[in-house]
Amino acid sequence: MGISFGGDDLVTAVYTNGDTNTLKAGSGLSLYVGGMVTPLWIGDAAGFGVVGNIGWKYDNVGGKNADISFSRFPWLLGLQTLIRASEHGYISIAGGATKEPGARLAGSGDISGQADLQSQLGWMGELGSYVSSGSHSAWGIGLRYTKVHYSFGGETIDGSNLGLHFTLHVNP
Repeated sequence: MGISFGGDDLVTAVYTNGDTNTLKAGSGLSLYVGGMVTPLWIGDAAGFGVVGNIGWKYDNVGGKNADISFSRFPWLLGLQTLIRASEHGYISIAGGATKEPGARLAGSGDISGQADLQSQLGWMGELGSYVSSGSHSAWGIGLRYTKVHYSFGGETIDGSNLGLHFTLHVNP
């Protein structure tokens, strides 16, 4: 799971008291399921492998008379390195390709309708931790930068973002 911030402004809601709230193309909460395999090790100091995730990302703005949401289904496939930092802890470095298909801007209430955005292939880089908490589980926290763009009506929209991600690993 994670939270991300950034990207171009999609919609700005203006409330009756003058306050505003902006829906950005890269911001939102995300939930992922994925896997990682680290088959190559240099002793017990560093491991090299692959990582893959698929998920759902969502953000919205709204008020009494309307709501506008932005949802998408990001996936990523990349390479990962684990570098031993302590007896049970590793520094995790990952990078790879990402895409966010199913990107939809949807309105309800006074602003009803939807627009489907096309995701272009992008990339991501992540720096984090991987901490073993037993023989079959681990947890991690990471800072991820994602560079992704969408297209709609001949325009390009920057959905690039910086996110904080929390992970729980189950090791079979």
